Amino acid sequence: MSLKEIFAKPVDRPIEGVIKADDESSLQNEVEEYVLTKEVSGHLTNFLEAYINSPIANGAWLSGFFGSGKSHLLKMLALLLENREINGKNMLVYFLPKCGDDEFLKGNIKRALQIPSKSILFNIDQKADQITTSDRDAVLAVFVKVFNEMCGYYGKHGFIAQFERDLVRQGKYEDFQTAYVEISGKPWLEDRHMALAKNSTIAQVYAQVTGSDQEHVVNIIREYRQDYKFSIEDFAHMVKEYIDQQEPGFRLNFFVDEVGQFIANDTQLMLNLQTIAESLATICDRRAWIIVTSQQDMKTVIGDINANQEQDFARIQGRFLKKPIQLTSANVDEVIATRLLKKTEYGERLLEPIYRQQHNNFGTLFDFSGGRSYRNFRHEDHFISLYPFVPYQFDLFQQVLTSLSAHNAFTGRYTAIGERSMLGVFQDVVVTLKEENPGVLATFDRMYEGIRTAIRTQVQHQIQIAEKNLEDPYAIRVLKALFLIKYVKDFKATLHNIRVLMTESFEQELGQLTKKIETALILLEQQTYIQRNGDEYEFLTDEEKDVEEEIKSTEVDSSQILDEIKKMVFDGVIKSVKLHHEASKQDFDFTKKVDQKLFGREYELGIQVISPEHEHAANPTRLSMMSSVSPMVIVALPADNRVLLDLYLYCKTIRYIQQATTNNQNETFLRILSEKRMQNQRRYTDLQTSIQNMLTKADFYVNGTCLEITSQEPKTRIVQAFNELVIRTYSSLGMLGGVAYQESEIWNFLTREQDALFDQDAYENSEAQIELLNKIQQEYQKEHRVTFSKIRNIFSSRPYGWSLAAIQCLVAILHNRGKLEIRSDSNILDGRALNDALRNTHGFSNLLVQPQIDFSNQQIRSLKDFYREFFDNQPSGNDGRSLGMETKQALLDLTGILKNMQINQNRFPFLAVLGDVVNRLETLNKKPYPYFLTEFSRESEELLDLRENVIAPIRRFMGGDQKEIYETCRKFLDRMEGNFDAVDASQIQDLREMLADPHCYRGNQMVQARTLMDNIRKQIEDKLNHERTQTINAIEGRKQALLEYADYQKLTSHQQQQILEEITLFVKGLDMIKIIASVRDSRRRFEEVTYPSLLEQISALAVATVVPDIPGSTDPTPNPTPPVERVVVSIRSIRANSSQQVLETEADVDAYLVEFKQALLETIQQGKRISL
Repeated sequence: MSLKEIFAKPVDRPIEGVIKADDESSLQNEVEEYVLTKEVSGHLTNFLEAYINSPIANGAWLSGFFGSGKSHLLKMLALLLENREINGKNMLVYFLPKCGDDEFLKGNIKRALQIPSKSILFNIDQKADQITTSDRDAVLAVFVKVFNEMCGYYGKHGFIAQFERDLVRQGKYEDFQTAYVEISGKPWLEDRHMALAKNSTIAQVYAQVTGSDQEHVVNIIREYRQDYKFSIEDFAHMVKEYIDQQEPGFRLNFFVDEVGQFIANDTQLMLNLQTIAESLATICDRRAWIIVTSQQDMKTVIGDINANQEQDFARIQGRFLKKPIQLTSANVDEVIATRLLKKTEYGERLLEPIYRQQHNNFGTLFDFSGGRSYRNFRHEDHFISLYPFVPYQFDLFQQVLTSLSAHNAFTGRYTAIGERSMLGVFQDVVVTLKEENPGVLATFDRMYEGIRTAIRTQVQHQIQIAEKNLEDPYAIRVLKALFLIKYVKDFKATLHNIRVLMTESFEQELGQLTKKIETALILLEQQTYIQRNGDEYEFLTDEEKDVEEEIKSTEVDSSQILDEIKKMVFDGVIKSVKLHHEASKQDFDFTKKVDQKLFGREYELGIQVISPEHEHAANPTRLSMMSSVSPMVIVALPADNRVLLDLYLYCKTIRYIQQATTNNQNETFLRILSEKRMQNQRRYTDLQTSIQNMLTKADFYVNGTCLEITSQEPKTRIVQAFNELVIRTYSSLGMLGGVAYQESEIWNFLTREQDALFDQDAYENSEAQIELLNKIQQEYQKEHRVTFSKIRNIFSSRPYGWSLAAIQCLVAILHNRGKLEIRSDSNILDGRALNDALRNTHGFSNLLVQPQIDFSNQQIRSLKDFYREFFDNQPSGNDGRSLGMETKQALLDLTGILKNMQINQNRFPFLAVLGDVVNRLETLNKKPYPYFLTEFSRESEELLDLRENVIAPIRRFMGGDQKEIYETCRKFLDRMEGNFDAVDASQIQDLREMLADPHCYRGNQMVQARTLMDNIRKQIEDKLNHERTQTINAIEGRKQALLEYADYQKLTSHQQQQILEEITLFVKGLDMIKIIASVRDSRRRFEEVTYPSLLEQISALAVATVVPDIPGSTDPTPNPTPPVERVVVSIRSIRANSSQQVLETEADVDAYLVEFKQALLETIQQGKRISL
């Protein structure tokens, strides 16, 4: 039997797939076939409860995806609420049986239908005429239009409808229509669309029926047009006027289809709609409802809004039901199963054994791998209800419609498919299968035909081309399936998942089907209808195909392929510049190559990856030979053409994107470029995984042998092969005994005590140390110049392979054991200098390494005796090298000490004797340490004499009290030179000679100098005290005379105290003077300057203007006359005008006195006073 015989109703009967809001035809068939699903029943119950009882809401938001039945439900609600009569039966009769046993729903329906109402059902986009959503009042305009049309007025132009409404209000509309036919010969309803052109006729008719003067109404219709303005509030009042004219409790309900698409994230339009709802609620007292449909819920449609808009939105959102009516895929499944796929009893019995035989295979047949999970058959009834479809097809096809719409794939003004619904598409598929035998399955590609006519031509152009040019019809079917899922997120179009989509029968052999699909995919990819990215395939649009073909034709150099393999293997898998050898605990640098191309520096060891494109990739013999030529791990990747194709495509895509002109700002092109970039990133990730998988199967060749490596982890396999390479290349690596030397240990090996370092004979005489020392001795015998650089090159290469740290540490050990001597620029290195030199790789070529010289016991003993006697200390070194180096260092330290002393030669002139000593020591400092053991004995006695006669005495002098005495005496001579006239000059001379003696550092000369200095100081202090006493006595005499001075007696006590304080301060100042002559000068200054100055101050203070006291005077006290100041000069400052320098006779005296008297008189005549 054929498949069509198992269905309860003919599958090819007319079923209206999409319900049009304004389609009044075939209403009875629509109503009868409408399926009231469980989901819709629940939503309908909630809606009717609110419709009957809600005191606030007057609207509902009905949302659902493409073909979910929202438009059908909207139409049924419109018919139901006004209880439309269809072919003699009202909607209640049609609808109650659909409620089944749901008495609560039945009761709500009956209660709702008791409310008289009128339904206005319309698709807002179809009714929008030329209005665009950019018009601020676009939503209002449509509402006004449909309301006017419902009222019988002209809807397209509101001013015409307003003209008609005003005539109705005047009771003149019927008269106007009758008169218009009489005057124009045509009915008004036929002519009103061209009202502006019929202005004169309208004016004549209007004047006639209203009795107006025709001249006054000549432009009546133009005036209506000019004056027409309409607001939401005006509309609400107009609706209220209509409702008030109806029976009590009447409601007017607006059913608006596809509002979401019309608004399209326009906040202003959304608020416009909700303001209409609010105005209708408040002005019409909830007797006007708005029920709308949308593919999205309200929040998604409104999109982003600012704070003020959000407040408005929240305020008027309450006009819609809090719980929106949202239809899901479950509703679609039930509708399609009930209307289209319902089986006869015979059909159910026929399908039952198929289910029992196949239900265990459902997972294998219909489960997808990766990405999102989809539903499968739950039980037998579920299988029977949906057969020949599979549950995943309902969800997936819904996503197909949504994703294609989001990418503007459908025709029409907005994104709805418009002409097809899921029910219609599924019916088309069933019709194509109706002659098949039961057991056949609907493949997903068949869905394409159901929406072909709704898809824009340019979007499906590649399918049309394929249908003309491809000879493989199955490849075209696969292409259609890939087209459908192109934009579905989280669906991975892998070979397995495509096989699920294309499974046609339960009896189909899956292996053959997979092979058939794979062949089709290869063909489609070759012809650039699709592209492959890793394991996933994707349909290409026209633009995408052009780009893909350009990418494939982009030239790339094979070296770019090698570059990418290098990145994936060396940077992506190995991720290290060195590899660790476990046995030796060393890290080794290695050369990186891919197909002979070198990356970075070349080292002794290496890893070379052989790609499948290499000429010897498939020749194990040649690969084995390659590994035996040089120490190199050969990694032979297995052949994989798909990986190579992806590698080339990856590189071509990168180059194409880089070369793509930046001037091309075509939005589609830029989008494709962006997608290609993201696809290429995923391709690279897949390539990394593929390369790692290839490494798990790769062959590894070392030293002519193909290794057996059991690990499956890529990096572990490489490391194991590299470890084998190390073992076979460096046969002497084991001499290190597995010790992991570190550069940080060099100082430790250089400085540790012998017992601590060599507490084991085996360690002291380790094989590595012996080998290193022998090699150095051999090289030294050849050319007497062995650099550390050469030693490093020898022992880091075959057969040793020692790390630099191991070589450094072993050299340090041998040096510490006294087996090696290391020089730099002829200077023997030790201690920190040697530590730094061994760590400085840049200086290795100048670092000389040679075997240590052997010294006799006599030489060592002789140098030890010198060291002990010269430095008064026991040397720590016991062997010749350490003793020689210690002696040299001690002499160097002594040189530094003596040179530091020489710095003070200006203060200690006798230190000049150190010049010859320092020169001699510096000459010794330049000698190599062996000199002190072999040739130094001839100079040692002279050095000991210098120590006894010069070095030791000077060091004692400079480190003891004698230095302090010397400096004290020198400072005394400098500071007290002004007083030396008061003492015996010979004593001063003796002290100077003692300090100038070049050998003053010897003996007790400084003790004698201190005694002599103390004696001189005592003499000076006595003389100084005598002069200070005489001066003070003279000042006291002047002070006493001052106290008896008449003007002084006139001063106030305070003024007298100020005068005396000046004298006191002068006397105190004498204590600070340490020079005898300065004390004498102070006495003179007091007599000649200070004392006369004090007299002047006293006179100035004593002289005052006497102001007479006038009795009864009220005048203010007059200003006193300022005192006349008289200068006081010392008699010592007055000089006689005499040419004689010496008085020899009495006459000379008399003459001088005459002249001196004249000078005194002139001074008095000048107004001055003379202090005696």
